Amino acid sequence: MKKGFDTESIILYSLNKDNFRHYLPDSIRYKISLQSNRGYWPVLHDKLIFYRYIKNLLPTPELIATVFDGNVTYLNTGYGDTNFLDVIINAGGVVLKHLQGAKGKGIFFLLYCNDHFILQGKPIKKSDVKLILKELDCYGIFQYQQQHEFFSKIFSGVANTIRLVTFYDNEENESFIFAAVLRMGNSSSDSIVDNFSQGGLISMIDLSTGELSGWKRKGENGKVLEGTAHPDTGTIIQGKRVPHWSMIKEEFLNMLSKEPIFDYVGWDVMVTAEGFTVIEGNHNPDLNLIQLFQPYLQDRRTMNYFSRLGIFKAF
Repeated sequence: MKKGFDTESIILYSLNKDNFRHYLPDSIRYKISLQSNRGYWPVLHDKLIFYRYIKNLLPTPELIATVFDGNVTYLNTGYGDTNFLDVIINAGGVVLKHLQGAKGKGIFFLLYCNDHFILQGKPIKKSDVKLILKELDCYGIFQYQQQHEFFSKIFSGVANTIRLVTFYDNEENESFIFAAVLRMGNSSSDSIVDNFSQGGLISMIDLSTGELSGWKRKGENGKVLEGTAHPDTGTIIQGKRVPHWSMIKEEFLNMLSKEPIFDYVGWDVMVTAEGFTVIEGNHNPDLNLIQLFQPYLQDRRTMNYFSRLGIFKAF
């Protein structure tokens, strides 16, 4: 049985002839980009455009500068001729991300701690920092953000972020949060990000309470591994509640009520001590992150959305 599903998805979802109708198949993903978000998907695809658009709507890390062909251009004229190394020192750290990258690839964390520059967790010379910059093209230099201690206790090796999926309901003429998961790093993920595709853990968030479920991740041969405590730190995950959850929901729904162009987005959110910050928005978010817990086609509103745009018809 294929029905448009990749072999990996068939294993992840434990698909069979009785339940496959509830899941959105992988084969339709190519249709989503051009059909979703009322044609404004480039706002979400490009991190430079996204920053300029979202910064006045929701909290988001400052985009300090861009790098094209190894040349640094500061977006804020207040930086003047500031040496880039001084920018890192004053900020405490920066995140270098490809402006059109995806799936956590090409991300560099460059921090300054105890009089040392740290790249991907390892000390680096000042001269090497400059050499790295010279090799970059189409990159953004973002202010480093510190996650809430709640998440550092789960796993401090990466920023553990929330994927929040929102839709616009044309029948009710309002946006809604369909689902949310917490993505967590671990020592076996072979990555400095919390990406599920690279071995990270995911846990479902109860939309009403912010309570976390047990975690799941991909094991060998695509099979799903599960647990209630983090495999490295032993910190209990299941049953714990995400800090500032009510604030996050309220501010997103308030923003979306004024910005109906965003009709299907997977938002990446970091929770901080003070509240939260929006890392990016995904116009064609991974299906498996959500469907591992909650199939898209079991909800009338999401089924209507994909059907109305001609992205998918019921099996």
